[in-house]
Amino acid sequence: MTVLTKQSIGRSADYVLHHYPNVIRIFIYAPKSFREKKVMEMYGDSPEAAKKSIAKSDAARSAYYKSISGQEWAIHTAMSCALTHRWARRLQQT
Repeated sequence: MTVLTKQSIGRSADYVLHHYPNVIRIFIYAPKSFREKKVMEMYGDSPEAAKKSIAKSDAARSAYYKSISGQEWAIHTAMSCALTHRWARRLQQT
């Protein structure tokens, strides 16, 4: 069995690995409200600036994915499983 991690693949891993059988694609995400709060804490942004920053970052991710795959970035269709940030923390603690 070969185990590949995000560090060895990077973004667009779902596309890069689409020819491999038996791949489980897991996406860890956070709700927009959590992301906004985190950006405000980390960078001292206002709520509006945080929303703009997140929108800009998401647009860049989407453009990168499209440049690699030629497809639209749609996490809910590309992944086998999507976990919230809270589940990811719990998994790290075990």
